[in-house]
Amino acid sequence: MKSGMVKRMLAAALAATLIVTSAGTTDVWAAGSEETVSVSVEETEESTENVKTASSSNLITNGDFETDASGWTFLLGGGDYSPNLKKGTDTGMTNNTTGYINIWSENEAEFVMSQEITGLSAGNYTAMLSIDGANDKTADLKFYAGDESTVLSTENGWNNWSTFKVENIVVDESGSIIIKIAGTLGAGYWFDVDDITLTKNLSDGEEKTEAAEALNTLITACEALTESDYTSDTWSALQTALTSAKAVYGDKDNKTVEELTEAKTVLQAAKDALVDAGIVDTGADGIFVQKVDGLSDDFIKGVDVSSYVSLIDSGVTFKDWNGNVIGDQEFFSQLKEAGVNYVRIRVWNDPYDSNGKGYGGGNNDLAKAKKIGKWATDAGMKVLIDFHYSDFWADPGKQKAPKAWADYTIDQKVTAVSDYTTASITELLDAGVDVGMVQVGNETNNGVCGESTWENMCRIFDAGADAVHAAGEAKGKNILVAVHFANPEKSANYATYAKNLNTYDVSYDVFASSYYPYWHGTLDNLTSTLKNIADTYDKKVMVAETSWATSLEDGDGHENTVRKGNNDTKVDGMDYTFSIQGQANEVRSVISAINNIGDNGKQTFKRQDILCQSACL
Repeated sequence: MKSGMVKRMLAAALAATLIVTSAGTTDVWAAGSEETVSVSVEETEESTENVKTASSSNLITNGDFETDASGWTFLLGGGDYSPNLKKGTDTGMTNNTTGYINIWSENEAEFVMSQEITGLSAGNYTAMLSIDGANDKTADLKFYAGDESTVLSTENGWNNWSTFKVENIVVDESGSIIIKIAGTLGAGYWFDVDDITLTKNLSDGEEKTEAAEALNTLITACEALTESDYTSDTWSALQTALTSAKAVYGDKDNKTVEELTEAKTVLQAAKDALVDAGIVDTGADGIFVQKVDGLSDDFIKGVDVSSYVSLIDSGVTFKDWNGNVIGDQEFFSQLKEAGVNYVRIRVWNDPYDSNGKGYGGGNNDLAKAKKIGKWATDAGMKVLIDFHYSDFWADPGKQKAPKAWADYTIDQKVTAVSDYTTASITELLDAGVDVGMVQVGNETNNGVCGESTWENMCRIFDAGADAVHAAGEAKGKNILVAVHFANPEKSANYATYAKNLNTYDVSYDVFASSYYPYWHGTLDNLTSTLKNIADTYDKKVMVAETSWATSLEDGDGHENTVRKGNNDTKVDGMDYTFSIQGQANEVRSVISAINNIGDNGKQTFKRQDILCQSACL
């Protein structure tokens, strides 16, 4: 490890409370096999000369299904129905890499999804959607816009999206219309739907008026800003763009739609580039960060330091801000000084083979956890113990029981988990480690300790949770228990996990999630998904792991997960550069996303917490 790495890690930790970014994302959809069906609806009395279809903004609420299916009503077989929220990057689609919803019916049933749009101006409209689905099952499905409809077909099958259109839709003075997909779904039939739009057809004159109004609205918003709130250079750039935009708007009658739109684009870019005057230079490699407002005193800001002992044993040295080599206790004290208040330490039951050779990854047994935990405690930080209930890495792809428990029945595993957890927590507490939280499993989407049914998984979770609570109470401590999952972009799955934990009465306190922007969707979805669980089940929520690469270069000869040509393609949620500043921005953004969950009024705890895994270790 290079000597400057500790500085970068500490900068990232400090960024946990001080930094901000708000870059935009771009959705990409490459259509596969396309089919357009036009339905001519009642002619309007207005002249349609020089009409431009779909030139105004989409009037549908949530027609792209990027984070959820809100705004729509779903019925299947006469009862309420919840569609599956999916993303093309997760399902292997090549013709749609964004979010969409999936509908499936086990039996033949009537299906309706609908949305009423109100407050429309009278005129002529166009509705569109994209769909793919089963080509070996039957369905009688239509796309309705008001009283008119067109037949939908999924004859091209999965990943071959077809576009269907209803044109010349007349909206009268009532200003309302119902958009819906409805019909009979055959047994086993499924389909996906995305990009539902409703747009008003504008004449040349109307399109120009709309562009001018949009520019004027932005001008007004910029004029309402206060100079002292922003840095002088970014404020000056805004004023230059604002002066130009006002000149264009003042001559709007002689400007084209393209010129009006360009002026708005330039002004919006200058507004988005404003830097808050509260931005602070941390002095750490020139990283600029901004405080996250509203964090409670007990909000967790942490790093995973599980590999620390192995790094030291390998000859790694850490240095202070002035370049002086520091010892173990000084290192942890420096973490505390930088704003870290928790460290996370993974624990494997027996990470060694029959010859005593370690499996790697830090060889994190209980002895190392005691050593690291005591340094952290003496520095004034709390400790989260991450039991994998395995001898090596446990994650959604593998949940192997420890070799000593390999042939155990579920009853024997429950007893073993309880005894092992009780003994381990008691030993840590007796060693003076301030254990504040314990994970009973790591990324347990598909299993834990070799068990894959929810009934057995929950028995393992509950055995661990009860043991943690009892061991803590025996020492006069209240230790929180977290159950940990990955893939928050699959919000429906998270809802199912939380429901199963509730059904089997698991005595946990915190619903924990991993969040890696390369794979796990947008921050808005993260906030929404965890808030739903917090509000529904009265639980604390947290991010137990997150990271961002500072470079795509290979620094040690060991191939990185994130490198050139692998996980470096920008998708939703990846709004950061591969740099130290980018890492700081990612950490701050995740903290802000969790903080945005807010107090829901039902929880025992006042604020949801976040624990960030350092990308430097």
